[in-house]
Amino acid sequence: MVPKIISVMQNDASDQSPPLLARLAELLHVLMYLHAGFPELYDPVYDVIKVFKCP
Repeated sequence: MVPKIISVMQNDASDQSPPLLARLAELLHVLMYLHAGFPELYDPVYDVIKVFKCP
């Protein structure tokens, strides 16, 4: 579900999409860190968000 949402947002031409995608990627990184232990669920998500720079 998350990879599909990110794909749709990446194809959106609005000016609001890039900052929202960056924030979403940051949030997903934090959530995957806090709730570690589910690589089969997180691998597809990580593959999609790894292109975003997260602190």
